Amino acid sequence: MRVVAGSLRGRPLKGFKGSLIRPTSDRVKEAIFNVLSSRGFFSSSPHVLDLYAGTGALGIEALSRAAAEVVFVDSSHMAVRLIRKNTDKLGVLDKAVIIHDESVRAIKGLVRRGALFDIIFMDPPYDSALIESTLGAAAPVLAPGGLIVAEAPKGLVVEAGRSGFTELDRRVYGDTSVFYFEKDEGRDEGDA
Repeated sequence: MRVVAGSLRGRPLKGFKGSLIRPTSDRVKEAIFNVLSSRGFFSSSPHVLDLYAGTGALGIEALSRAAAEVVFVDSSHMAVRLIRKNTDKLGVLDKAVIIHDESVRAIKGLVRRGALFDIIFMDPPYDSALIESTLGAAAPVLAPGGLIVAEAPKGLVVEAGRSGFTELDRRVYGDTSVFYFEKDEGRDEGDA
């Protein structure tokens, strides 16, 4: 596992031994960032939220491409320690906020602080149906024009409209689907 592009290109990331956490493959990571770059998200310095962060690979990739700051959220002690090690080793710890908490609860705290993010990564465990509930919770912290990128098993159906989102795109890479969601601007957040 490595950083695919940007100022940290080629630098290795520490991962987990065994199969406790499934990191985003370099191929899928590169494809996600190509889509984001083609939509102009790295023409400025975006604020990024990396939910279910695991190794921190997606957020670190964003930092390598000049994100202003990344907030990493994971409920695992091991993941939080690994994110801290990876960001420290790569010299980007000063642009990282690492929160050890369950994602939806962490989002509620970010809402109270008035935080807004241009990009939100969401990579929940494949054996759970967390995307829809996390979408609904994340709506208040997604900046206008922002995008949520969610990774899921191929074939998963996500009813994004229930949470006030529109599915812009879905791409499939092997057994992985990547969804791109934006807020449904025609709908009042109070209707969700």
